[in-house]
Amino acid sequence: MEQSRPTVGSNDEDLATVYGFQYLGHWFEVDGGQEANVQRRIAMARRTFGDMRKAWDTKRLSDNVKLRMYEAMVISRLVYGHEAYVLDEKTKKALRNFNARCLHRITGREYAAESREATTTFDIIGKLRARRLQWLGHMLRASKDRLIHVAVAQMIDHRQDGDLLSDAPAHDGSIEKLIELAEDRDEWRKRVHKLAPKKKVNKRAASTEEEEYKNHKQDMPWADSQKSQKQMRERSEAERQIAALPVGSIIAYTDGGDSDGAVGWGASIWEKTGPAHDDCKLLDELWGPVVTNAGSTWYLGADTESNNTAEMTAMAETCLFSKAQGGTTPLTMVFDSRYAANATQGKQKKAESNLELAAVCNKLYAEEKKRRNVQLIWVRGHSGNKGNDRADLLAQWGKASGPHSRIPLRGETKERAKSRAELRKKIEELQKAEQKAKPSSTNQNNQNNQNNNMITNDNDEDSPNEDDSDDGRVAVCGVASAEAIAASHASDPGGHCGRPQSPRLTAATGSSPPSESG
Repeated sequence: MEQSRPTVGSNDEDLATVYGFQYLGHWFEVDGGQEANVQRRIAMARRTFGDMRKAWDTKRLSDNVKLRMYEAMVISRLVYGHEAYVLDEKTKKALRNFNARCLHRITGREYAAESREATTTFDIIGKLRARRLQWLGHMLRASKDRLIHVAVAQMIDHRQDGDLLSDAPAHDGSIEKLIELAEDRDEWRKRVHKLAPKKKVNKRAASTEEEEYKNHKQDMPWADSQKSQKQMRERSEAERQIAALPVGSIIAYTDGGDSDGAVGWGASIWEKTGPAHDDCKLLDELWGPVVTNAGSTWYLGADTESNNTAEMTAMAETCLFSKAQGGTTPLTMVFDSRYAANATQGKQKKAESNLELAAVCNKLYAEEKKRRNVQLIWVRGHSGNKGNDRADLLAQWGKASGPHSRIPLRGETKERAKSRAELRKKIEELQKAEQKAKPSSTNQNNQNNQNNNMITNDNDEDSPNEDDSDDGRVAVCGVASAEAIAASHASDPGGHCGRPQSPRLTAATGSSPPSESG
C-alpha cells in the first residue's frame, strides 16, 4: 500500500507538492540544483536577443554601441540572480556558448574566437566574477543583523568550488578576517577591477560597409544581411591590405571557373600607382582554358579539367608573366582559392591529384620569390571586389574557343607580347565605343546572337604537333565569340551574375592582330 505524503496547508488549503517553483524571478529546485534556472535564464535572454535582431543587423550603429546594448538588455536578463550561482564548469560552459553565439552575430567574428576567454569580445565569466566580488563586499560591510549577511557568513563552513567566495581574498576561513578586508574599500575595489575584463574598443574607421549603407533604403532579411555584412568586412580587409602595398607594386588578380563542361582561367595584372587600393593602371590580362594534353605548347601539368586546376593555372601564368617581365618589383597575387594558393606555395599536404601542375606552380613561385618579394592576399570570390570580378570574367573568356591570351611554359616572346597588347588595345577601344553607344537590351541580344554565328574554332591544343601561334593569329571575330560565350555563362552556377560585359568585336572592326611565331 502506497504511503501517503504529508501535506502543507495555508488558510485551510493544502498546498500542491512540486519539484520546482519560481520566487522573485529565480527558479528553485527541490534538490537545490541550478541547471534548470540557468537554462531558463538563457531561454529568456535568447528571446530578448531575437526581439532586437534589427538592432544587430543595422549598419547605422557601430559595434561598440551594439555591445553596450547587448550588455544592458540581454546580459542583464541572462545573469539575474547570478550571485546565488555556483560557477562550476558546466554553468560556465553554458553561459560562454550562449554569449559566443550572440557575439558571433553582432561582430561577425568566428564562433570559436568568441567562445575563448583570451579572444572573446565580451568576457561574460570575467564580468560575472567581478560583479560577484563587488556584491560580496557590499554584503560583508552590511549590518550583521541582516539575514543576507548571516547567509554569507555561513558559506565559510559550507564551501563549494565556484561559489560566491571563490574570488575572495585569502582569509584563513575566518569571516571576521574577510569582513576586515572588505572594510578597506579601496583595496577591495582594486581586486574587483583586476577581475573585470578589459574593454576591447573597436576603433574601426569608416569602411565600405558604412559607405554602402547610404544606398540601402531598407533592411535585408536577417540571413542575407549577415552574409552581406560578412562579405563587406572581408572585402574591406582585402582592400586594406592592397592599399598598404608600396606604390609600383604589381598586383595580379587570379581566378578560375568550371561550369557545364567548360573550364577556364583568368589573370588581370595591374601596377599600383597611388595610396588607395584602386589606384592602379592595367599592365596585362591573361586568359585561356585548362590544357590536359601533354603534347600541347600550353600544357602546364594539369591532369584534369576542374575548378582547382583552373585556379592553379591562373597562378602559374601570373608567375610566367612575372618571369617574362623581369626586375625585382614586388608582386602580389590576389586569389580566392586557398587550394590553389597552398599548392603554389608547396603547402598542400598529402595531395593525390594535380601533382605535376602543383609542382610547376611551386617551382615558378619559388623562382620568382628568390628574385622579388611575392605575397598572396585572399579575397572571397564574387564578393564585389572589382579585380576579382574582372579575373572571373576573363575566366569566362578562357572557357570559349578563342582568342586566348597566355604564356607557354617555355617562356614569352616579344612578338606574342606585342600581339596581346594589340588585342587588349582593340578591346579597350571597343569598350569605349560601347559605352558611348549603349545599345538597348534587345539590340544587345541580337548582336550576341550574330556574334555566336561568327565563332572560329581554334582548339590547337588537340594536336600534339601544334606550334604556339594560336593566340596571335585568331581572327578578331574570335573575340566576339569569347564575349558571346562569356555572356551565356553569366547566369551559370560557376559564373558571377551581374559582372561587367566585355566588348563584342565584329568582323567589321578591322584586321586580325599579327600572328605569333614560335
